[in-house]
Amino acid sequence: MKALKKIWKIIFISCILISAAAGCGGKELQLDPKDAAEQLKAELTFEDTLSELEESRFEVLYSADPEDISDWAVYVSTGATAEEIAVVQATGEAAAERVKEALLGRIEDQRESFEDYVPKELVKLENPVLEVHGKYVFLCICSDPADAEKVIDGLLR
Repeated sequence: MKALKKIWKIIFISCILISAAAGCGGKELQLDPKDAAEQLKAELTFEDTLSELEESRFEVLYSADPEDISDWAVYVSTGATAEEIAVVQATGEAAAERVKEALLGRIEDQRESFEDYVPKELVKLENPVLEVHGKYVFLCICSDPADAEKVIDGLLR
């Protein structure tokens, strides 16, 4: 009888430990790119007016493979500044890295465009916030990248 109680006690403790370990596993991040982009737009200060990018222009501005993207939201400036917000949900982590490379291409295109047009915008383009978190890619080109990073950190919690 004592042996049986001991076995049940061991089984009970094992179940608790397994449950606790499973609960500590990382939850997969779930964000709505549109909500995240809107929050970045609302919480940061921009010199220019940012407007939602039309779907037909996404592939033109970002040379990302559509197969790598599940959802996205982008806000672009009027063209007077380089300010921009992009939140892209990729199909997976490997796809997110490829999307990041496409966004780096966009940043480089903007550098070339603004170099002679509005050289003061190059400061923003030299310090863009470009982060990958799981299958999400964040791009924020603004005057205060530290604030953008704080807002993104808040979105990740």
